[in-house]
Amino acid sequence: DPDREREAAGSVGSDDRCFHPTYTHQVFNAEEKITGYVGLGIDLEYNASTLAVRSRITYSERCEPADDLETALAQLLGTARVSSSDGFLAPAPPVGEVVHTYTRQSAGEQVAFEVRRATFAEAAARELNSRITSLLLLFVDGASSIDESDHKWLTLTCYERRAAGPPRVVGYTTVYPFSVVLPGGVGLVERFRLSQILVLPPYQRGGHGAELLNCVYREAMARGSHEVAIEDPGPDMMRCQLSTNVHNAASAGLLADASSFVWQCKDKFVTVARKALLLAAPAATALFELCMLALLDQTDDEALRAFRLALKARLFKEDEQLLELELEPRKEELALRYEECFERYSVVLATPRVRTVLSSTLLLQRPVG
Repeated sequence: DPDREREAAGSVGSDDRCFHPTYTHQVFNAEEKITGYVGLGIDLEYNASTLAVRSRITYSERCEPADDLETALAQLLGTARVSSSDGFLAPAPPVGEVVHTYTRQSAGEQVAFEVRRATFAEAAARELNSRITSLLLLFVDGASSIDESDHKWLTLTCYERRAAGPPRVVGYTTVYPFSVVLPGGVGLVERFRLSQILVLPPYQRGGHGAELLNCVYREAMARGSHEVAIEDPGPDMMRCQLSTNVHNAASAGLLADASSFVWQCKDKFVTVARKALLLAAPAATALFELCMLALLDQTDDEALRAFRLALKARLFKEDEQLLELELEPRKEELALRYEECFERYSVVLATPRVRTVLSSTLLLQRPVG
């Protein structure tokens, strides 16, 4: 029954259930090009509840030498790939125990979401991770498969629950807790390393990444972990983390005094924020700089110059390889990094969610005129 199959896959004929991959270089080649075919189409259909997937390759003509698409898809999809309708439609319960629930408004309907925690000690968690790996490779730059035999891994999966139909996967993240010895008499502590996080395209821009990230923070807090670090975050993840950290900082009272946001107080703020919010040093630093920019008078050229110089000094200090560059290339590289950082902060500050928080804390205290 095609209608039943579309409903099980979560498509229901809706355009927002059809989307294209962001990255394919790990599937085909660095140029993300396929050779040897005319009129080529590759369709991957996922069951939105279980992430079982079936593939279809169509083309009007094949010309040798041609890329081996079947092998490439087999390596990408692994055991998630099924060929029969029964295998594709086979139900499976959601994975893990519920640790968080929330709701969102959608087309006048209150939709429920839940986040479930599991470890690779559970066969169902290993199976889900195996199935979602293909999506991670297609949508997260630098994503890679992880060792499912290591039961230290924690997974958090967000599901959408509606009145009808099975729960649908919304997002997923993997976290690895490990122990390190810190200097200065601190001793042995646990750190959380967030390896990769994905919110499926139909659900992006809905705050689900922030919900998942906050679940990671709460899990780390409950375990008495020292900090949560994100491994090689991309631009989207940086913005999500920064936006989430603004909210958490406001809730923790860290934005109650605008007078503390001066460059001389940076080290103190970073220390306090790291402890209160379980942030790694780069995340706490970014939070401080964002607040500095929020309070900055954009018409004050001298203040803007001071901000630019301070940010460039920090970027230069963090990368000793810049010293190996000649003076002019070094200036150009620093200018590029500054513009990227400034743009990221500006985008976060422009989001209604962040503006609302800052308007009720820091921006209330900003001098007028």
